[in-house]
Amino acid sequence: MIGQTVSGQVTKVAPIGAFVRVADCVEGLIRPEELPETPAVEGQALMVTILGVDLERHRIFLAAARGR
Repeated sequence: MIGQTVSGQVTKVAPIGAFVRVADCVEGLIRPEELPETPAVEGQALMVTILGVDLERHRIFLAAARGR
C-alpha cells in the first residue's frame, strides 16, 4: 500500500493541507509541501502517492503524484 499511486478527489482544503478521498470512507492528508505547484481545489481529481499509514491514529499521509 505505501508507495502506491491511486486516484482521489479533494474533499477539503485547509491550512494544514488538502484532504483527499481515495476510497469510500477513506480520506488522507496531503501536507502543503507535498501539494502540486497549482493550488488544490475542492472537487478536483488528483493522482496521489501513499506515503504512510498510521493505523493507531487512523491516518493516511499522501503526496501529489509527480509527473501527472
